[in-house]
Amino acid sequence: MPPPHGDDEINHLDKVFRDMTNSITKSRQREHQFLGMVSHDLRTPLNTVLATLNSLSEGVYGKLTPNGEQRVKQSEAAIERLTRLAKDLLDLEKLSSGTIFLPLHPVSLQEVTRSACEGVSGFSDYKNVVIEVAETNRYVLADQEKLEQVFINLLSNAIKFSPDGATVNIEFRDLSPIAIEIRVTDTGCGISLNDQKTIFEPFTQAEAGVLDNAETQSIRQSGTGLGLAICKTIIDAHGGTIGLESKPGTGSVFFIRLRRAEAPVLVSNLQ
Repeated sequence: MPPPHGDDEINHLDKVFRDMTNSITKSRQREHQFLGMVSHDLRTPLNTVLATLNSLSEGVYGKLTPNGEQRVKQSEAAIERLTRLAKDLLDLEKLSSGTIFLPLHPVSLQEVTRSACEGVSGFSDYKNVVIEVAETNRYVLADQEKLEQVFINLLSNAIKFSPDGATVNIEFRDLSPIAIEIRVTDTGCGISLNDQKTIFEPFTQAEAGVLDNAETQSIRQSGTGLGLAICKTIIDAHGGTIGLESKPGTGSVFFIRLRRAEAPVLVSNLQ
């Protein structure tokens, strides 16, 4: 057989690659639409069921037996976990599909970490965990609300896996004239090297290890496995990086690297 004509072969390959690209794009669009629809449609009935369970536990429909109260509390916990999963799915879908635009402005690291600490104060008080934040006058280029969401997630994880009475530290480092690193350090059970490779992927959680107690294993099972994936997606959207340093039994350090920004200049009205 004669060799194929060059131009015809190139055109054929071009068409094949275009068809493949279009197919992949449409498949991803359908996946994003499906996740968004499912997570959105799930939240309404879940909230209704949760409201009914709350009314039951408060005695609105009559007094429950001790066994009944326990069953209702277990059901409430299960519904709350499903609600968090639906919300996390919707957030991840929006972020990964690029439908959320992040307006980046100079953000005070002192202010955003203080706000995040306030957001987890109830949890830290319950666990008797102290959060120590280093003083800083640094600013980064960020979306303040989304960056606060990242810190709340990292702090919540640090508190969850820290022993009662422990301390979680937030520190800041200058990597270069244009880059800043924020470090969240805990003294929890740590993460194995194998788990570190996939910890930022959706639906991934570190496996329970030999150093874990029953409480730690229960905490792992209660998560959705989306929190760190959402953190990574948000930081990626900032043009930054997120990572960790950890060893089982010695705690973990989650770090975020972002672009430095100059503090905004406040101009007062001259009389």
